[in-house]
Amino acid sequence: MERLISLAFLVGVVVFSSWTVPAVVAQEEDTPAASLSCFEDDDVFTSENDWEFCQPLQSNMLMYYTPQHDDGTVKLGLHALDTFGWTALAIAGNGGMKGASQIVVRKAENEEWVAEDRNSMDYVMPELDESQDVRLLWADQTEDGETKWAVELPMNSCDENDYPIQNVSKFMHYAVGESHTFSFHGNRRGQFHANLMNAPQTFPESTDNYVDVRMPDVDVVLGEGGTDPTNAYICSYFDMLELIPSDVTAGEVVHVTKMEALLNPESAKYVHHMILYSCDAEALGGSEQHHDLILECESMPPGCQNMKWPWAVGSEPIVLPPHVGIPFGEQGQRFLVLQTHYYNPTLDTGIVDSSGVRVFYTTDLREQEAGVITLNSGTGNFQRPPIPVGMADYPLSPTFVYPSACTQNTWQEPLNILGVGHHMHLSGKRMEIAVERDGSYLGLLRNEHHYDFNHQSAEEPLIQRLYPGDQLTLQCWYDTTGRSEETSFGDLTQNEMCFAVMLYYPRQTVQDFGYLPLFFDPAQCLEPASDPPAGSEDIFEGVSACAQNYYEDMRSFFNMNMMGMAYNESSAMDAVSICNSDEYVNDIMPVLPLTCPGCYQNKDCTISDIVQYGQTAVCPFRCANDAGVSVWPNLDRTEAFDQQVYGCISAESSGDSMEGFNIYPFTTPQLLEAPACEAVGTPLTSFEDEDDGGSSSCPGQANLHSAGFAFAFILLMRAWY
Repeated sequence: MERLISLAFLVGVVVFSSWTVPAVVAQEEDTPAASLSCFEDDDVFTSENDWEFCQPLQSNMLMYYTPQHDDGTVKLGLHALDTFGWTALAIAGNGGMKGASQIVVRKAENEEWVAEDRNSMDYVMPELDESQDVRLLWADQTEDGETKWAVELPMNSCDENDYPIQNVSKFMHYAVGESHTFSFHGNRRGQFHANLMNAPQTFPESTDNYVDVRMPDVDVVLGEGGTDPTNAYICSYFDMLELIPSDVTAGEVVHVTKMEALLNPESAKYVHHMILYSCDAEALGGSEQHHDLILECESMPPGCQNMKWPWAVGSEPIVLPPHVGIPFGEQGQRFLVLQTHYYNPTLDTGIVDSSGVRVFYTTDLREQEAGVITLNSGTGNFQRPPIPVGMADYPLSPTFVYPSACTQNTWQEPLNILGVGHHMHLSGKRMEIAVERDGSYLGLLRNEHHYDFNHQSAEEPLIQRLYPGDQLTLQCWYDTTGRSEETSFGDLTQNEMCFAVMLYYPRQTVQDFGYLPLFFDPAQCLEPASDPPAGSEDIFEGVSACAQNYYEDMRSFFNMNMMGMAYNESSAMDAVSICNSDEYVNDIMPVLPLTCPGCYQNKDCTISDIVQYGQTAVCPFRCANDAGVSVWPNLDRTEAFDQQVYGCISAESSGDSMEGFNIYPFTTPQLLEAPACEAVGTPLTSFEDEDDGGSSSCPGQANLHSAGFAFAFILLMRAWY
């Protein structure tokens, strides 16, 4: 069981992005010669006209904005050169177009300016929102292509297609059309991060030392023992004594301050994910060498399970706050392992890869150490059943809950959350991590309307501090309408996952939490034995099916195969044979003590001994602890547990010790629903109620045209493709 539990989070593909990133992260295809500077040579976008903030998007494009707290609105403006058609800004849950809320400003057929509130659920033409939640204040475009406009947005429209505007950095997009007929933007688009409630963030270039951890020109082919030639997993060892300069001594801890992916241009399209782990010194065999390869590395090598850096398609650099660092080299962890998953659906040949990560570090240790929490609701087929074909919005059941009973004892102090990353595969549609505290629904850690496999990122959280006693729930939804076969959970890209990560500080002892189904069927506890062996009917009279199963197939009863105690068809299955064998004493009892009555010592156990021991000792313990029910004929407790969680320290154990780290079974509690949305900002009329009237091009003659109140919600955002 322990092996499988670690496998569940080790092979779970993580999907990170940036915790803190530069404001602008994308550029147009061509850099124009003309440029603009904030608040310079402009008689419209000035502080005197109540424009508070300016953020450059391109050398020839500026975004202005002002939070207007008195009326719950945000004033948003765009100033751009070399623009002769429609222009747009968008707010999104990730760097892609799926789920984004767009504000499009253009001239309608009557040559009047309009602002349109649109949304997109895929890479298609954004549709007009039924609720138009944007107000055009003014707009102008000169013959030489200088465009200026201003709109007003509510901080929260409560439209399901919009994002509320909050005091967090969030992905935004810009796009430019060739004409005022709304159509495809081509390459005139980009992505950036912004906080529409606060000043733009700026981050100086790191002056710390750095090392490059790169795959050593590996051939991208499936290694021996791999399961799918289109999904190669390859690992490389890295010796920190080879990586770091000579002035860093063996055993010295450094703090990593920034990590950014290095993608080989020729092979980048095949790189599905990369994860950097450190290895426990005592778990290594001693023969590992710098750049040693593991050519089939779907499961990580033993002991190399300490996640340091996860990256997937769409991720961005991780930049830590000035007082926080990720420790490298702690507890003698000299070796790192970089696992790279390559996805090559067309089985192209001759691919050589040297992708990896640039690691910035300092020997001047910072005040706080960061860690990575994993939440695993499903990464393997032993956790979740396959997803049926033809499901448009399929939720996992039961919802994975990390209950307050676990956080109360596992977390020794409040956690400061720096970023939240969602990870699913190609049929993933939506993911939510909700927080409950003291019986109240607190909200989502991250708001992403539509998951996008090509734009995975870790975003600034909406709830920035978690406390011992908080309850977390993780739910995923899937769309399999385009599939012809059911979708299993697993590592391959065509499989599915429901996996999340959180970068946080201060680092805790236990960081990996996940869902497990019940491996013990509660029905056997609540039913009588049936069809007993001939001649032993009286032994099974008044006995539960649990005791009968324990006697007939002891190996399956205790899931011995899953616990690493392999057996074959010739192995004895019944408890009498096993308890009277040397195998029990030598192999089973050290792992599963008290699974046989005392008669095992003389190897003289009978059917009666075994059945009575099962009924009075084994089954009461397993039924109560693993299923939450009593044992027939006692039916005092019949409501069974429906899930288990790993990574839970019990109330009796110390948070400073791994003692008490266990699997915690429980019944999924009644989950609280989000309260009704409360709109912030003046509501506008629907689009259908609007005429085609427009606004003057002069800011002093602002027309209150309502083509919609769009957008909202500021967390961290990226490109509108």
